[in-house]
Amino acid sequence: MAKEFLPKKLPKAKIAVSILAAALALYIVFSKMDFQKTWEVLSGASIPLLLAALIMHYATIPIRALRWNCLMKAIKFKGSLKELTLIIFLTQFFNSILPAKLGELYRAYGAKKRYGIEISKSLGIIFIERIFDLLVLVLLAFFSGWLFFSKDVPRIVSYSAIFGLAIIACGIIAAIIIKNFDFRRLGFIPKKMLGFIGHFKDALRLPAHLLLPVTSYSMLNWFLEVISLYFVLLSLGVRMDFWLIVFVTFASSLLTAVPITPAGVGAVEAGILGIFALAGIESALAFSTMLLFRIVAFWSHILLGYIVYLANE
Repeated sequence: MAKEFLPKKLPKAKIAVSILAAALALYIVFSKMDFQKTWEVLSGASIPLLLAALIMHYATIPIRALRWNCLMKAIKFKGSLKELTLIIFLTQFFNSILPAKLGELYRAYGAKKRYGIEISKSLGIIFIERIFDLLVLVLLAFFSGWLFFSKDVPRIVSYSAIFGLAIIACGIIAAIIIKNFDFRRLGFIPKKMLGFIGHFKDALRLPAHLLLPVTSYSMLNWFLEVISLYFVLLSLGVRMDFWLIVFVTFASSLLTAVPITPAGVGAVEAGILGIFALAGIESALAFSTMLLFRIVAFWSHILLGYIVYLANE
């Protein structure tokens, strides 16, 4: 069934550039790691607890599918949860090998190929999703950082929160303009482009009664990610402040949006290590936690996604 949602071929040139950029970023990050001490910490990790972390992380995929299905009610669509979950799974794979969240284009492609939904409508839905995610991530990242660091919130955390809120505000303003402005008045926009904008507008007309379930799915999704990191820490026999776990989870998720590398490779690792350094966490433990968390939340998507891709090529 996955074959129905897959493109005929992968963009090898873009993937090659992504791999090179990711390799350089990872080299810079790991050049500071004490391999012996880190291995000593990693060797004591509990496999069952790591599997629990993996299960919690992958439980977010059907939750995202439920949210996507809920949002698509705005365009009078209701799909199969099984199929939507598969598309989300493949989207995560493409996001892990392509920069700038280009995997979302494959989600729109999969929805068009399977259900005949215009790509512009799918992109409108995805735009709303990103706004919801950013709002939750920025607010809870700052809130958890403020609770953990108390009055000594690092300036970089405050500046990042302001920057994130500015992006959200720009996104909301852009959505309002697109939704309410009649672009036909401009006169120079081609009919095909006007059709694209029209479909995008349709997707932005989210009924008010869907706000609560969409917000609930978003919160549940991020709660599961927090629990996933919690299990990673437990696998190493470590207990950390709850708000530090929340802050690391949300801050690292925000950094996946860095467009240069797939899923923010390099930026995420450096961000996690930087937060742990600010919190006074020992270097070997910080590297070990970061490695295991990224295996769960990033590298596993490449492995499992590629297996599914090869099986359906």
